[in-house]
Amino acid sequence: MRTVLSRAQSLGARLYTSVILLIWISPNTVLGHALLVDSTPRQNEELVTPPKEIVLQFNARIEKKVTQATLLEGKDHKIKLPPIPEDKQGPPERLVVPLPKLGPGSYRLEYRVLAADGHTTPGLVRFKVSAPREKPPEDPSGGGPK
Repeated sequence: MRTVLSRAQSLGARLYTSVILLIWISPNTVLGHALLVDSTPRQNEELVTPPKEIVLQFNARIEKKVTQATLLEGKDHKIKLPPIPEDKQGPPERLVVPLPKLGPGSYRLEYRVLAADGHTTPGLVRFKVSAPREKPPEDPSGGGPK
């Protein structure tokens, strides 16, 4: 009886240790990457006014100096981006990507960031700039739009 009980206790202790170990390791695995938590513009947002910059907010501090970003229009037309500023005053988990003047079209910003712990994370943000809507013609009698 004593052998059965000690085996059960040993198995229980190993199971308990395994569960604690998994709980301890899992958050580190998830937190090992800088994941995008917010962006401006937001994913798949349709804008009337072209943005002057894209702001990416991550869940962890990133190494901004080694960030790579590429802006593509339509299928794969690459648009040259201005250099990414150092942004020393901003939070370490925020990246501001300046944009050139954009016209109407579909865009995607592809990026690769390096988290402070050494893990790289690729990602992309899609957005669309719509053509400005034309105003309806004015009524010549002064009554406003036709």
